[in-house]
Amino acid sequence: MFANSITQNSKLTGPFLFFLFWTICFLLPMSCVEESERLTRAERKIVDSLVLKKTKILRTEGDSLCELNFEASVTQVVDSILTERLEEIKKILSQ
Repeated sequence: MFANSITQNSKLTGPFLFFLFWTICFLLPMSCVEESERLTRAERKIVDSLVLKKTKILRTEGDSLCELNFEASVTQVVDSILTERLEEIKKILSQ
């Protein structure tokens, strides 16, 4: 009789533990989230203007870096294309 009650309990613990695990996985992270305050119209305007200023600065810096590296990048690409073509020619000639 004692052995029978153990097997019945083990049958219940599997689905129960499965349910408990998924409940913890979904509910626990939700309980740790703080509610964020909504920004006022003036605050949003300030944030937008700061983002626009920083975006312009980053765009000009990125463009200047592209201009500095353009020649080196083109040279590297042309060299790799020439290398590939030479290998293709060698394969064709060796056949």
